[in-house]
Amino acid sequence: MDLSVDIGFVATAVELLETHDIVVGSKKMGNQQRSLFRRLGSDSFLQATRLLLGLTYDDYSIAAKAFRVDVLRSFIDRINEGSSYVLEICYLTKLRGGRITQVPVTCEDWRAVQVQLLSARGGVQILASRAAARERGRKRD
Repeated sequence: MDLSVDIGFVATAVELLETHDIVVGSKKMGNQQRSLFRRLGSDSFLQATRLLLGLTYDDYSIAAKAFRVDVLRSFIDRINEGSSYVLEICYLTKLRGGRITQVPVTCEDWRAVQVQLLSARGGVQILASRAAARERGRKRD
């Protein structure tokens, strides 16, 4: 969890982890105070994720996510210094039949937008990462 999301997510997530493998805090379901450019970038990324991986969750940032310990342990080799592992763990958990739920969160984030998504190299890296996650998911089935 980062400091852009309301701390109330923690109590909600702890309760939901009794019956779910992953809790996704969704800015779209809640209240988000972010720039238009940041929201448009997020929406574009979410659309691509839906098309490529069939995931319907509204947030894959590291901002507000909660995982059962056994889920994280089973994917420990996927966790790295970036943030794409969050999406990959959600995808692989879904393929395994895991239980994932979303809850609304309040978010205030006025940081400068990172344009990595918009650069050719950054876009290719992100799409390659998603395709690799998809392929690894198929191999596990």
